[in-house]
Amino acid sequence: MSAAVAPEEQLAWEARAGRPAAAAAFLSALLGLGGVAYGNIALSSSKVNDDVDGAFLVHRHHAVLIGTSVLEALSVLLLAVAVAYLYRATRFRRAELRPQALWMTVGGAVVYAGALVGQQLALIDVEDRLVTQLTANPLAPKAANDLAKHALSHGKLATWALVQLALGIFLGAGVVLISLNARRAGILSSFMGIVGIIVGVLLVLPFFGRPPIVEYFWLVALGLLYLDRWPGGGRGPAWASGEAIPWPTAAEVRAAQASSGEGAPAPRGRAERPPPRPPPRWLERLTGRGAAAPSDGGGGDDEDLDETPEPQRAAAPQHPRSKKRKKKRRR
Repeated sequence: MSAAVAPEEQLAWEARAGRPAAAAAFLSALLGLGGVAYGNIALSSSKVNDDVDGAFLVHRHHAVLIGTSVLEALSVLLLAVAVAYLYRATRFRRAELRPQALWMTVGGAVVYAGALVGQQLALIDVEDRLVTQLTANPLAPKAANDLAKHALSHGKLATWALVQLALGIFLGAGVVLISLNARRAGILSSFMGIVGIIVGVLLVLPFFGRPPIVEYFWLVALGLLYLDRWPGGGRGPAWASGEAIPWPTAAEVRAAQASSGEGAPAPRGRAERPPPRPPPRWLERLTGRGAAAPSDGGGGDDEDLDETPEPQRAAAPQHPRSKKRKKKRRR
């Protein structure tokens, strides 16, 4: 791609497509978080003590569970759009990134989103059958709970779990490869590249639950990066040059700011203050003290207004009131 497209054309495309890609990243995070919040709020009033309670909970909240899975599936599809933009920007600067990474990401996202909805529908079907069976033939609490556990770990639910894991491997591997190469090309910082790799791993193995919250943080950060609103000195030089230039570290940014004189605010309490104003002439005559001469030796306007020579002012330090008292005593 880098040989077929001129750098100016590539940078112009990135400027045009950056806004839609940022919108996809923001919307993906919003839909994912919205699905999590919607499901938690709708199901927060129900208490689940065992798998039997969980089956009745699923039986009563079909719409909530389906809506949550649809929102999560849409979030995954928009994730693929945001990462596809990252792929093209990285591929232009780093030819080592193979096109298979894009197909793994986009294709994996499509089938993975479908698997999320399919698994939720399978869960609803299994739990409905279990509730119908337990309602028609009540069992002891332990026997009913064992039956619920068997239904959740065998049959179509177990098959859907394996399918989702296999599809997650494709999607996660694509995200990992693109994030790794984007970090090496300078499109992502070292921190953002590592977080992208973690997101790809969590899509395959959700150690902290599904969906991973760190994914939404990464998507919001990608949106800011695509809009060139990256804090702390802006995004890396590879974005403006169209070439693979490593993202500068924090120490390098501080050194560059120090060498250029930027980013060094004056300490508090030591700001440069204007020189003190000289006292007015009437106060000098009253106190008998002359104003201090300016440091540069230049005369001010007050010297032109005062016609009294400097020696006479210095030789007459007496207070005006003393002259009046002497005149009265002579009379």
